Amino acid sequence: MEIHRQIRDLNRSTVDAIAGALSSDRGDDLRKRYLASAYPGIYGQTRLDAWLDTVVALELAGSQRDGISGAIHDYYNPYRHQYDLALQALKDREEDAWKDVDLNRVNSKISDERASLIKKRNDLMDDVLLVVWPILTEQQQAKVGFPELHK
Repeated sequence: MEIHRQIRDLNRSTVDAIAGALSSDRGDDLRKRYLASAYPGIYGQTRLDAWLDTVVALELAGSQRDGISGAIHDYYNPYRHQYDLALQALKDREEDAWKDVDLNRVNSKISDERASLIKKRNDLMDDVLLVVWPILTEQQQAKVGFPELHK
């Protein structure tokens, strides 16, 4: 487990060094792609992310674009980022727990925390969907459909 942690830390620091040498946008994109591939269950694209990409690609009126952009950038992205970081911290604690004598007790607590964070993240996605959906016209709604977020 210790070797796994060292490799993970080396990968993170290498990606951070490369991203730091790039422009801000390209560096952020590299970090996001790294995290999504290294930890798809935490940072990977959700069904809401894919649906929002489709919505943003529609021809939207200015007020629609402003409302949708606000829901994504001012509400969804910051809270999603907080939940992702908390889930990553739990994953790190779980890896540390492999050294713990009472592994079952620690894993049970971590599992409960993970379930709570995932529920909060799912509730956030539902809230964003319910904010964005009514902003769309009936024709736009028919085009993108109402997504099933949690299967």
